[in-house]
This record gives sequence, structure tokens and C-alpha cells, in this order.
Amino acid sequence: THSSFILFLSSFFFRSIVSYNIYDIDYGTSDYFNLYESTKNNLDLVSNYVETQLQKGFTHLFVMSTGWNNHQNASRIQYNEWVENLKLLAKSDGIDFKPFIIGLTWPSFWGKINMIDVANKANDADELGLTHINYLIWKGLLSKKIIKSIPVIFIGHSFGARILTRAAYSKDYFVKSNTSKEIDLIFALQGAYPVDRHLNEDGRFKSINLGLYTQTDSCKRFVGTMSKGDTAMNTARFFGGGMYIGDDKSETKISNIDSNPFEFNQVDSDGIRDKNYNAGKLELVDCDELIDSHGDVGKFQVCKMMWEYIKEIN
Repeated sequence: THSSFILFLSSFFFRSIVSYNIYDIDYGTSDYFNLYESTKNNLDLVSNYVETQLQKGFTHLFVMSTGWNNHQNASRIQYNEWVENLKLLAKSDGIDFKPFIIGLTWPSFWGKINMIDVANKANDADELGLTHINYLIWKGLLSKKIIKSIPVIFIGHSFGARILTRAAYSKDYFVKSNTSKEIDLIFALQGAYPVDRHLNEDGRFKSINLGLYTQTDSCKRFVGTMSKGDTAMNTARFFGGGMYIGDDKSETKISNIDSNPFEFNQVDSDGIRDKNYNAGKLELVDCDELIDSHGDVGKFQVCKMMWEYIKEIN
């Protein structure tokens, strides 16, 4: 039995929404059924629909995902909050901003027993990113000609960041991805996945996560946040394969590694960056003054931080 994996496709700030349930499949009466092939066909329909819509003058393509313990309504509220805040910031700066939104929801909510399911959902997030979202991005969306002229931006929170980064850095799992287009910008907001994935060494022992995210032709720019206010990160590492990138201690760990690929930055309570780096390197941002808890990622100031990065690729 497969749970629902749904993509909400919005033509402009959720004024009109098309919902695709990727597992909404007619199994028929045959003794043999290929779930992967049928799911792949549905994902192709999504890519073709997005391609058609993008010809109507959209300026950006966003792919968004929330994390563990979020039902569909909560995810839609979060996506709407991000988009509406970005819309206000674009209007204030006088910038043409008409984004097309792909919002992912997935079976991350188990109700009363969810507290014992963190490790299982971490694996589910990896599997979803490695398979369906990987296919949607690299064999579908980014292979479309129109995408080459439109910035592609990922925003993932918690296990949502785990899903989207796993997809972004799994391009090589498809021998022919049919595209040279890279993802322009990835935001991992309090990302719930091991920071070792971005490293070739961890200074102490060889982690099974090392090197998973070290491909150089997948993403032009990566921005991750960390905060000491996110106390969930303190225990999550014991369930998900090591210290998470959203943990405020991740900077200390990375700093002690000779081959550290990151630049370190920080923002104030208004979302203003301390430094402006050239695009092209991984950036880890200290958000102690900005993010007060694990879920504190939708407010205007966080979107202001993101908007400054988005403007740099316009």
C-alpha cells in the first residue's frame, strides 16, 4: 500500500492550483503491475504541464518541501507564507516577480505515534528525493528548453531540505539526464540531514554519508541555515545519521576540516547578512538572532534573507 505523494502546482501565488497525486493509479486486474513505470508516467505529465504553464511569462520556478510531521494543509500554509512574503519584498524593490510554484507534500505525519518515527521518516525523505523527485527534476523539468532561461530555486525545511537536496545531488543516478541546466539556488532551512554529505572527510571517522552531496554540476549556489534556537537539532542527530546541517554546532565541525567547502555568514534579527559572497560556493548562515525554533522559518525576516539571495540571480 502506498501513501499519497502530492504535488501542488500553482500558476501565481495560489490563485489557481492543480493537484497531482502521483500514486493515484488504476491498478486494473492484471497480476503484474509496474508501480515505477506508472508513477514515472504521472511525473512526465507534471513536467509537461509545468512546461506549458511557464510559457505564460513566469519569472521563476520554485520547488518547495516541508518536513516531518506536516499534513497537507500545514504545508500549503507554509508555502503560501513564503510566496506572499517574497511577493511583498519584490514589490518593494520594484522587481518583476511572477513565480510558478511546485509544492510537495508527502506522508510525513503519523499522528500520535509520530515521535517514534523520526528515523523511519528520515529514510522516507531520502528515498523520495532519490527516486521520484530526482526523476521529476533531472529527467523532467530541467530537460525542458524553457527552463534554461528561468531561475530554478529550491526551498526546503527540515526533512523537506533532505528531500530536495537528495534529489538535487542525485543527478548521476540517471545516466542521461538530458540537461546541462543547474539548479540556481537551494535553501536548506534548518536542514535535517547529516552535514557530512557535503564533505569529503569529517576529521574523525569515515561516515557513510560522506561525499553524497559533493557533485559540482548540480547546483550553482547553496545556502543552509543553522540556529542555537533550534533545540530539535540537538537530539535529531542520534536518529538520522550524524550531526545535522541545521545544528548550530555544525559550523564548528566543518571549520576543523582542511577541505572545508563552506563560507560562513550570519544574519541579524531583520534578516540582513553580515557578508556578501560571490555565488558559486556553499554558504552556511548563522541565524541565532533570526530563527528561534525549528519551525520558525516562514516569517517575513527569513524571507527577506532569502530574497536578497534570489535578487542576486535575477
